[in-house]
Amino acid sequence: MRKMMNLFVLTVVLVPLLASAQFKELGLEGYLGMGVASPTNESEGSTFGLKVRHSFAYPIADPLQLELGIAFARLRADQYSGEIMPIDLRARFAPFHQEKWFPFVYAGIGLLHHDVSDVPDSADADAKIDGWNPVIPLGIGIQYHLDEYLSLDVHGGYNMIMSDDVNPVYDDTDDSYMNILAGLRIHRGNPNKDTDGDGITDRDEKKLGTDPKNPDTDGDGLKDGEEYYTLKTDPRNPDTDGDGLTDGAEVLTHKTDPLKADTDSDGLKDGEEVNTYTTEALNPDTDSDGLQDGQEITTVKTDPKRADCDGDGLSDGAEVNTHKTDPLNRDTDKGSVDDGTEVARKDNPLNPEDDVEKLVVTEVGQAITLDGIVFETAKSDIKPESEAILMKAYNTLHLNPELEVQIQGHTDNRGKQKTMNEKLSLSRGVGKDLACG
Repeated sequence: MRKMMNLFVLTVVLVPLLASAQFKELGLEGYLGMGVASPTNESEGSTFGLKVRHSFAYPIADPLQLELGIAFARLRADQYSGEIMPIDLRARFAPFHQEKWFPFVYAGIGLLHHDVSDVPDSADADAKIDGWNPVIPLGIGIQYHLDEYLSLDVHGGYNMIMSDDVNPVYDDTDDSYMNILAGLRIHRGNPNKDTDGDGITDRDEKKLGTDPKNPDTDGDGLKDGEEYYTLKTDPRNPDTDGDGLTDGAEVLTHKTDPLKADTDSDGLKDGEEVNTYTTEALNPDTDSDGLQDGQEITTVKTDPKRADCDGDGLSDGAEVNTHKTDPLNRDTDKGSVDDGTEVARKDNPLNPEDDVEKLVVTEVGQAITLDGIVFETAKSDIKPESEAILMKAYNTLHLNPELEVQIQGHTDNRGKQKTMNEKLSLSRGVGKDLACG
């Protein structure tokens, strides 16, 4: 018996050193169980009797739990029987833990009240006795989790009574008994338990519908607790705002708002900007041309990454918002001069009549013909439809003051009198109309 006790004490001392967290996850426990008990020494005719136990337990360390309990049992040996009521304080140690169950050992100390009520007729008069004596319970057991709040407990052990009064027939050694019990443990659990370490307690995760064993339920790169408490995103949905970017990519990589599909409010979803158009999801006007990216893509049809799509020297925004020109056409009025040049010299890029032809004079005396100058028949008056051509000539001279020109006008050969044609030709070249102009 002494060797057995030494081995048991060594076990309960070493097991906590190897144990993992157990009882703190369960919190306060209440236990109610029943089973059988039987004397183990000094008895030749021992039989099993009923035993009932009720206790409360509370964790004081991860593998260590203290349990205060009271029990009632009836023991019978030979012709003697009586009731016992042990009250004890036990320490329970859990060596390791599986998902649903864990084994434990226990040892304790307490007081046992005994009442020997049935004795044989031949017994001494003082055989019927009752009183209190120390008791030391030792044992092993297993606990199986039925759910978060309920466990099945099966344990058995050896109980040493520091007295020989429980069975008064024999007086050479102290009495003892064995028992085995099965019962239910009700525990409030640990309200702060966070199995996956994601910042949300297991209880709250069950309410939210997230996985208490997976710190990132939706696999978006953010812990469930960070999403729920800090970012206010949905830890069950990898793309809370439905913009085509995962919440993790928005927060960790692109710095966009995972709760707003279009962070920069430019008319394009963040996912479209990053994955499709490669524009800046935090800048509504990526090319700084005065047009928002969404407006360029959906309405104007320009390139949101190129400020001057037609290369005319005007930004797309200036063309659309200020000059009302076509940002996809260098020369909106098709008057031969690009919009940028017209704006720079304060001409109207929407009026082709103020454009000038690109004349290049390569030698002195080079002749330049202004096609389309039409005179009234037999007169030196220029017809109104020639005004646009003359305006171009005027603009050319105005912009090139260094040019020296000689203006000539001619007649056709339809006249019958040569002298009259010569006079008309001279009048058209240097006549009063040109001189007045």
